[in-house]
Amino acid sequence: MHTNIQPDMKKLRASELQLKRYHIDIMIRGGISLGLLLLCHYQVIPIWVMVTGNIFLYPLVYLRVHDIGHAVSPSKYGWAARFVPITNPIWGGTRVFAGIHRVHHQYLGTDQDPWLPYYTGHPLRALFFNFIELEYTLVQYVRRHGADRELRINLAFNALCVVLGVVLFNYIYLIHLIAQRVVHTIAIFFFNFYTHRSHFASNATISTWGREQDLKPILPLMRMLWGSDTVDGLIFHNRHHCIGQNHIPVANYKFLTDTGNFTHYNDQWPLNEVVALKTPFAEHRFAQDDMAGDLRD
Repeated sequence: MHTNIQPDMKKLRASELQLKRYHIDIMIRGGISLGLLLLCHYQVIPIWVMVTGNIFLYPLVYLRVHDIGHAVSPSKYGWAARFVPITNPIWGGTRVFAGIHRVHHQYLGTDQDPWLPYYTGHPLRALFFNFIELEYTLVQYVRRHGADRELRINLAFNALCVVLGVVLFNYIYLIHLIAQRVVHTIAIFFFNFYTHRSHFASNATISTWGREQDLKPILPLMRMLWGSDTVDGLIFHNRHHCIGQNHIPVANYKFLTDTGNFTHYNDQWPLNEVVALKTPFAEHRFAQDDMAGDLRD
């Protein structure tokens, strides 16, 4: 495959207005989810309504974290991106996610990809790692960048929210948190394993696939339940991985090419096994430059 960057790529990037809307989306959906928690705590609604609401509210929150993380540098993050207002703690906020996720794009299919456990091996093993994705990603981030003051403050915020939630709302808070974590696990498993493996098996080849045709019969229903952005993020995930297109928000995936190469390290896809790179992560300097180039300063 050969890189094929669209001439109007700058027009497809998230505008300042869109970035503000992404932050607002996080706050609104996080607020509604918290409202469901309060209503359930005061026995206005049953537990199943609270859980069901999170099935439809949560995925877009994490997708907005993804969009913001790819679009701009951490200095441009608003409070909703730094301290994501949801029960399921996104440890370290968008900065931790973005710092590791961009490396996944650079090293897809190689032993230097920190995202590797989420899409390699047996599907059940990958499902487990997607369950602990937030914690595993945090560990990977600290190993690479350490824990500065901002990260420590962010982790303290996450931990305090969990403690206060349990104290104030008891088991209802734990149910709310577990519901979001289960939704997170299943959604991320599909975004990671389903899009990066040819099929659901240990021996499935590795690449990144578009799934529009596979899901075509149920796409109208999926869009009605989770919205076009969430669904497009899944079915056009392969376009998002093409070099030069990583920073485009999910709303514009449908306008991207699907003919570009995915990394600088492989040009023959799919892969039968993970590629071992001869030099360690820190020595791939041009990959670090690519990551910086994806950010709007």
